[in-house]
Amino acid sequence: MKTNLKKTGKLISLMMVIVFWTGFFSLPVAAQKEIRLVNWERPDLWKKLTAAYEKENPDIKFKLEIWTFADYHPKLLIQFAGGIAPDIAQIGTLERPRLVPKGMFLPLDEYIEKYDFPVEDFNVGGEFNFINVSKYRGPKEEYKGKLFGLMWNNHGAGMPMVYNQTMFDEAGLEYPGLDDWTWKEYLNAAKKLTKRDSTGEVVQWGTVAIDSGDIFAWNQFLWGNGGEIFNKTGRYRNIGPEGPTECTLNSPEAIETFQFLLDLQLKYKVAAPPRMAASLRGGRGVPIESGKVAISFSWIQPLLLMSEEKYPFEWFIAMIPANKPESRAANLPDNTFNIFKGSKYPEESFEFLMWFLTDEEAIRIMSPLTPPCYAPMIEKTLNEMPPPKQKMWRLYLASMKYGRPWPPGDMYTELNNVTRAEIEKLFVEKQSVREAVDKMVKGVNRLLEEKGER
Repeated sequence: MKTNLKKTGKLISLMMVIVFWTGFFSLPVAAQKEIRLVNWERPDLWKKLTAAYEKENPDIKFKLEIWTFADYHPKLLIQFAGGIAPDIAQIGTLERPRLVPKGMFLPLDEYIEKYDFPVEDFNVGGEFNFINVSKYRGPKEEYKGKLFGLMWNNHGAGMPMVYNQTMFDEAGLEYPGLDDWTWKEYLNAAKKLTKRDSTGEVVQWGTVAIDSGDIFAWNQFLWGNGGEIFNKTGRYRNIGPEGPTECTLNSPEAIETFQFLLDLQLKYKVAAPPRMAASLRGGRGVPIESGKVAISFSWIQPLLLMSEEKYPFEWFIAMIPANKPESRAANLPDNTFNIFKGSKYPEESFEFLMWFLTDEEAIRIMSPLTPPCYAPMIEKTLNEMPPPKQKMWRLYLASMKYGRPWPPGDMYTELNNVTRAEIEKLFVEKQSVREAVDKMVKGVNRLLEEKGER
């Protein structure tokens, strides 16, 4: 009987120990905070990035969503209206001026001060600051000067000129430098690089006609001739809050710009027409890939992909030529990451963005897409790149001193629709340059009236 009591006692003691340890290990663990992050590019890099952050911060869990760019911003608008917006999303340069006044995003100034975010370390190219350039410069008084997003993509000069070095060598031409070509050098090179067969058919184009469907394809030529789209460029050049009151695409500088671009195709016959240029694009969408075009233009991302591939020719980049060197300029994109109003974890979202922009590991993960905007890490990141990509980025970033914010994002789509229609007619000889610019001015001024700018 005693033996049974002893056994029973031991059994009870063992059960108590089991219950204790089971209860100890079953203590509630702090729930993870799920941050929903939405983007439109490179899911491979974003998965790697968020996994690295989760490893360092086990209380954070990301719900990563990659959407197609075509419906990206409209989808964000719908989700915000429905109360199901993400915590963080990348916002395009052209969309931010339209979306900020809708009250979609949290101002970040308070967090920047609280965390002593190193804004001064985002200065590149003299006075240019990646953070401050993203401040709201629109007409809505309560938002002026506030920062609603953090810029991250160091994309330098927007749309550079791309040229086939092998064709230049065969024609005995010197390569263009970063910023030493005017329209004269561009035209002379295009003439020498254009080849025809015995029947007069072009077998190698010197260059390509501009893409009339996009302002950014011709706007840098306009700037480089001292022209402007509007009479006041205030909030679009980061020099003040005032907006434009009149379209100036009928100025002598604008007329000269469009005439020169048209002459490349119709008078000098050295530029492949727009439709033909589109058919010459290679796998990355760049005409020089075809081996039938010597000079074309492209965004930086296709060029980064080209730098990783082998072509039967050598190629490189330079800035778009300027007719007036003192007016040389380049579109300066500034995509930002924004935190939505209604985010359950706004402070945690800001902590992630701060890490994303300044941490060495995060910057290294994202370096295949872009060098950092964070100045202390730019040189180190470039040095770790393969030589061809490093060389391209160094020249590209050197163009930063010419950078200007893009044309007005809060009316870009409408503006582009008006100008595209008239430029397309111009390039198929349906109207003169004078007729085209007069119609553009009339249409754009109507847009300004609708927006209360006139």
